Amino acid sequence: MSALKAIHAKRRQVHSLKEDDDWRAFVEKHTGQRSTRGLSPSQTKALLAALDDMGAPKIKPKAKLSGPYATKLQALWISCWNLGLVRNPRDEALMAFATHQAKVDHANWIRDHRDAMAVIEALKSMMERAGVDWFTYPDAASYEAQPGYKIAKAQWAKISKTAPYAGSTFHGYLFHLVRKNMNELSREDWIYIMNSFGESLRQLPTEARK
Repeated sequence: MSALKAIHAKRRQVHSLKEDDDWRAFVEKHTGQRSTRGLSPSQTKALLAALDDMGAPKIKPKAKLSGPYATKLQALWISCWNLGLVRNPRDEALMAFATHQAKVDHANWIRDHRDAMAVIEALKSMMERAGVDWFTYPDAASYEAQPGYKIAKAQWAKISKTAPYAGSTFHGYLFHLVRKNMNELSREDWIYIMNSFGESLRQLPTEARK
């Protein structure tokens, strides 16, 4: 579940925040802005904590894949979702992909190096066809080697002509979004950026995502 969906799921559990005016005032009190659109990671965290304090039940995460390759596979799968390549970000959809697309047919594939790498390469190839350039030039800035940068650039190519991005540069919009320079962005910042871009990208017509 994305941070934005988690926020609104929690909001629905707090009766006093059902009216839009009350909700906007609550958001402004805890984030400094009256909309949840474009919240920074710290603002998102603060708003979720405030909702917890209001009595919103904590959302229990579903059981996840485990094993030495699980984290990388899940990150790639979520990235595919944020690129509009897959419809379901859940682990069970990743398992189905492994079985049907990467031709892995046994339950222990997540722990087997050869099989896990087959799934990883299948996912990376799919992302490459969607515009992700995995190559890093020798003279590139350090942030350009980050997977988050490479994926966000591919996302930007698809959404940059749509609102609210039209007229902005990639670097300029990222500064607007997270208030940091490119060389200051952490892995968590890139995750936030990819999730934010992904929400916009998934709203595009199917043809525009290709």
